Amino acid sequence: MNPEQFYVQARSFTTAAITIIEDSQLFVANYQLDHLCYRVQNADFYKIMKSFLSTQGPLISEAQVNGREISTFKLANSVIVPGNPFRQINIIELPSPKKKLYPTGFEHLEFVVPDIDHFQNSYPNRPFERSNPNGQNPTLSLQFPHFAVKFHEQSLEEVIAKEQSQK
Repeated sequence: MNPEQFYVQARSFTTAAITIIEDSQLFVANYQLDHLCYRVQNADFYKIMKSFLSTQGPLISEAQVNGREISTFKLANSVIVPGNPFRQINIIELPSPKKKLYPTGFEHLEFVVPDIDHFQNSYPNRPFERSNPNGQNPTLSLQFPHFAVKFHEQSLEEVIAKEQSQK
């Protein structure tokens, strides 16, 4: 993959996902778009994408989460997503593959909301899945046909900085 392809895919995925999310009456315009997740099908492609992303910005975290490695990169050049509001994304999460096969490509996007309980209560009929409920950054997830959207109270970059300061 070359950088231009990557940024076009990221922008296209994000634009389409936000349109679908908002068309479903889930309003995200007021929330910070925190990061994108890029999934891969196998360990070889994980290494290739990790090497590629390291040419696009520094690796800011490499952590074992639920028994697998997740690498997080801060892009030197943000993914620019047109719209209202105009958005810039500079954090990409790259999880190593699970045993379950995922299609290669962008899989989810995450937003920061000020109060996760209030956000969930604003959409009582949505089938949110809550993870890490007692952890430092609980997450709400909502699955759409070709992607997921997640909501949490702290940015991934803030969580990583806190974790690294505690080491």
